[in-house]
Amino acid sequence: MFVETVVIGGENWLSVWAHAPVAEKAQESLGETSPRVVIQGVYIFQRANSFMTNSKVCSERELEEGSLKSFKVNGRDVVVARSNGKLYAFERWCTHEQGDMAGGVLEGAVATCPDHGSQFDLGRNGLNVAGPDGDAPGTVPDLAVFKVSVIGGDVYVDI
Repeated sequence: MFVETVVIGGENWLSVWAHAPVAEKAQESLGETSPRVVIQGVYIFQRANSFMTNSKVCSERELEEGSLKSFKVNGRDVVVARSNGKLYAFERWCTHEQGDMAGGVLEGAVATCPDHGSQFDLGRNGLNVAGPDGDAPGTVPDLAVFKVSVIGGDVYVDI
């Protein structure tokens, strides 16, 4: 059975055009108990205050082990990287002095800024684990981390 799904988002709404089982799955992931409006197979949900949209950034084949690539996703600069077979997505600009994290290094789940060495543990929601120039952890704000998923061989980032 072929099921086509189209998802369109706006500032305060999300539209899911699909058969009922697919829309119900979207409803679960949004934490909604019911769609706000249903018109001819289009399910319109109210977004939560911090709801994110799923955006395709590239093919999974484009991300080699150890690579860091930058993308513009919904107006934000994001780095997507692969380390130890796992994909990570995070804010491109370091929270210290806006160093370009796409030029940094990812070892395991720890991303290091190329400018002053601030380190962020992506596996712990971007926790600052080393400050710039050898400063103590927590001396700069944590780095924003985003959910990454692979669907049909394509990489998606939730922002």
